[in-house]
Amino acid sequence: MVVQNGILKQTEKIYLREQTQNITAVLGEVGQQAEKMAMQIAAQDQLMKAVEQNDNDVLADKLVPLYRQWKQNQGVTELSLVSAAGEAVWSSLNGVEPGNDLSYQRTTSQSLHQQKSVAAMEAAERETMLVVTWPLFMQDEYLGLCRVGISLSYLGEQLQQRQPGQVALFNLNGIDSQLLWENQKGWSALNTNDIKKLQDGETISRPFDWYTRLLVVPLQDIDRMTVAYIQNQLSLQGFVQARLFNYLMLLLALLLICLTNYAYGRSRYYAEDDLSNSLARISKINNVAFQVHPDNSRKNSPDE
Repeated sequence: MVVQNGILKQTEKIYLREQTQNITAVLGEVGQQAEKMAMQIAAQDQLMKAVEQNDNDVLADKLVPLYRQWKQNQGVTELSLVSAAGEAVWSSLNGVEPGNDLSYQRTTSQSLHQQKSVAAMEAAERETMLVVTWPLFMQDEYLGLCRVGISLSYLGEQLQQRQPGQVALFNLNGIDSQLLWENQKGWSALNTNDIKKLQDGETISRPFDWYTRLLVVPLQDIDRMTVAYIQNQLSLQGFVQARLFNYLMLLLALLLICLTNYAYGRSRYYAEDDLSNSLARISKINNVAFQVHPDNSRKNSPDE
């Protein structure tokens, strides 16, 4: 049982470490894919010239097919080109028109200011997604940036492919969470203390009940605010059932020992009782058969 408990604890540690590594690896891989897509756009001189000239027809002709393909195969939920002034040049998002100010987006603002690539989670008005930006240049002139947004549903699918198990992604807005994607039904609700830890950027690893180990990893935006989280559950039912079976076998063994000891004690008691009665009868016989009554006339005899 000591060995079994040690194996269970080691299994939990290995599982939690692997899951954390998988989440980090998948985030990195998805970010690299988005970066490659943005670089593909930045490498097309015709597109860069259209950005410089604000030629929306050429941009739409080239970018719409790309966006549809990437949306279907690689989980792209947004493709936008932003000018150096922070205004939309072209966007796949409904309601975003050329000339709209997008500098309020923290990821866009930081990328424009630093003129370099930025990757971060972003809680957009429509949905939470992983946003990757890439700077756009025409020769040495800085034109702006390309934004590629990857849906969390695609992120969940990639997690499932790498490590099969029970995985779900939730959006977090204050203390309110909303399910975005899941591969299985029946998720354990987090308590207020869990939400507080997620808001502070802490990873949660604790038992939820007898049969479940809980792992929750926060996803933060560029300002270190948790906007979503990944919830993973490890079923320990097999281990717990084996442990209960061992406890039951131990209990039965102790019960058997007690019953055996009781039966042996009872037989010993009856045997000792029979021996005591036999000795008492022998004593009576001795008193009758060997009792000596000395002659009074020989009271003073040396042999008395």
